[in-house]
Amino acid sequence: MSRSWKRILRLRALIEDESLLRLEKLAQEVYRIGRVQDAERRMVSECRASAFSVVVEDPDEKETGNTAEAGRCTAEISWLAAVRAGELARQREERLQALVRMAMDRVEAGREEMLRLRLERQQVEILLHSRVAAREVELERRQQRALDDWYAATLYRRTRPMRDRTGGDWSLS
Repeated sequence: MSRSWKRILRLRALIEDESLLRLEKLAQEVYRIGRVQDAERRMVSECRASAFSVVVEDPDEKETGNTAEAGRCTAEISWLAAVRAGELARQREERLQALVRMAMDRVEAGREEMLRLRLERQQVEILLHSRVAAREVELERRQQRALDDWYAATLYRRTRPMRDRTGGDWSLS
């Protein structure tokens, strides 16, 4: 295989490797977005649990009179804060879901590109190996022909003195 073909093959391998690295970076991005999305889901659950705990607690049992009114107000504020925080976390989680879909589309496109580049590199490899094999076959054929020609010439030289002795007769008697 010539040096230029080896360089082409090496270049194709490097391009394929670079595509694989891009694919890995895209996959890491999907993983990071997924982790943030999971954190938002946990936040939604925690906010719901917090809002539920505010509803379940009865401020009237603990306090009396004026403090009961303040406790209810505080409970309402706590409940509203928990519900609002949960809604915000849910909205962020939905936006992250859209980001995950887009990132997954990019990963799929990157995977297809990497596989296309791998296929092209393999096709070039197969082509080069078949060319090398064809050259080797041709070289062996030429060597065999040279050996056959040498053997025929040697045989001709051996029989030539007999022909001269017999007066042109080709018999070996």
